[in-house]
Amino acid sequence: MLIGSAIDVHAFAQVPDVKEGCLHLGLVDFPGVPPLVGHSDGDAVAHAIADALLLACGMPDLGVTIGTSQPEWAGSSGEKILQHIAALIRQEGYTPQSVSVQIVAKRPALKEVFPLMRERLSAALGVPVNVAATTTDGQISDLGDGKAILCLASALVQSS
Repeated sequence: MLIGSAIDVHAFAQVPDVKEGCLHLGLVDFPGVPPLVGHSDGDAVAHAIADALLLACGMPDLGVTIGTSQPEWAGSSGEKILQHIAALIRQEGYTPQSVSVQIVAKRPALKEVFPLMRERLSAALGVPVNVAATTTDGQISDLGDGKAILCLASALVQSS
């Protein structure tokens, strides 16, 4: 069994820069909440999980595997990224077993959407995914001010 841990941080788009769309987080849409800035849909939960899976397998991180230098991934959904990474690590002889992710954010309210996040993330990966969240109690600059979201993920993977 192998364990990988990863972190991902994205800032919210600022008002003049907000294009059509909304926040995508943990494969759930939050209408009326500005999106996170990113090459893909900015889903920091999906990115942290994908990185944790890759790192557990000793593979190059997400930025190398499907980074900004690969225009075909621009605007991709977190679901597409997770499905691709899960298939990639399975091709390399690894089997994901479980994933946990902690979201650090002042906004939006998340507690009510945890069941939906768990369901969608688990379906995308084919393994159980647990989700939790916390705030910084107004501390730590952009996170405490609600200007960014940080996600920490751990993945348990079995090597064949």
